[in-house]
Amino acid sequence: MKKNKIKLESVGEKITAKEASWAFNGKIPKTFDEHVRHSVPFYEEGHDLVCKLSDFFCKKQFYLL
Repeated sequence: MKKNKIKLESVGEKITAKEASWAFNGKIPKTFDEHVRHSVPFYEEGHDLVCKLSDFFCKKQFYLL
Protein backbone atom coordinates (compact mmCIF):
# COMPACT_ATOMS: atom_id res chain seq x y z
CA MET A 1 0.00 0.00 0.00
CA LYS A 2 1.38 3.42 -1.00
CA LYS A 3 1.55 6.23 1.51
CA ASN A 4 0.06 9.49 0.32
CA LYS A 5 2.75 12.13 0.18
CA ILE A 6 1.68 15.58 1.27
CA LYS A 7 2.92 18.08 -1.24
CA LEU A 8 3.97 21.64 -0.37
CA GLU A 9 2.66 24.23 -2.79
CA SER A 10 3.90 27.77 -3.23
CA VAL A 11 0.91 30.02 -2.61
CA GLY A 12 2.65 33.36 -2.89
CA GLU A 13 5.72 35.30 -2.02
CA LYS A 14 7.68 33.04 0.34
CA ILE A 15 4.44 31.37 1.49
CA THR A 16 3.96 27.63 1.23
CA ALA A 17 1.05 25.45 2.31
CA LYS A 18 0.43 21.74 2.48
CA GLU A 19 -1.90 20.53 -0.21
CA ALA A 20 -5.52 20.89 0.97
CA SER A 21 -4.38 22.49 4.21
CA TRP A 22 -4.62 26.18 5.02
CA ALA A 23 -5.21 28.12 8.22
CA PHE A 24 -5.77 31.80 8.90
CA ASN A 25 -3.44 32.15 11.88
CA GLY A 26 0.10 33.09 12.85
CA LYS A 27 1.56 35.75 10.56
CA ILE A 28 -1.06 35.28 7.83
CA PRO A 29 -3.56 37.92 9.08
CA LYS A 30 -0.78 40.54 9.16
CA THR A 31 0.20 39.95 5.53
CA PHE A 32 -3.14 38.83 4.07
CA ASP A 33 -4.15 42.10 2.36
CA GLU A 34 -0.72 42.51 0.80
CA HIS A 35 -0.80 38.91 -0.48
CA VAL A 36 -4.33 39.27 -1.88
CA ARG A 37 -3.48 42.55 -3.63
CA HIS A 38 -0.81 40.66 -5.59
CA SER A 39 -2.95 37.56 -6.19
CA VAL A 40 -6.46 38.82 -6.97
CA PRO A 41 -7.00 41.09 -9.97
CA PHE A 42 -8.89 44.28 -9.06
CA TYR A 43 -8.90 43.43 -5.33
CA GLU A 44 -8.67 47.10 -4.28
CA GLU A 45 -11.38 48.18 -6.71
CA GLY A 46 -13.68 45.37 -5.55
CA HIS A 47 -13.07 46.23 -1.90
CA ASP A 48 -13.85 49.90 -2.54
CA LEU A 49 -17.03 48.99 -4.45
CA VAL A 50 -18.28 46.76 -1.62
CA CYS A 51 -17.65 49.56 0.89
CA LYS A 52 -19.57 52.08 -1.23
CA LEU A 53 -22.47 49.68 -1.78
CA SER A 54 -22.69 48.84 1.91
CA ASP A 55 -22.75 52.56 2.78
CA PHE A 56 -25.67 53.00 0.36
CA PHE A 57 -27.70 50.01 1.56
CA CYS A 58 -26.89 50.10 5.29
CA LYS A 59 -28.63 53.26 6.39
CA LYS A 60 -28.52 54.31 10.03
CA GLN A 61 -32.26 53.76 10.54
CA PHE A 62 -31.84 50.02 9.82
CA TYR A 63 -29.38 49.41 12.66
CA LEU A 64 -30.76 47.73 15.75
CA LEU A 65 -29.38 49.50 18.79
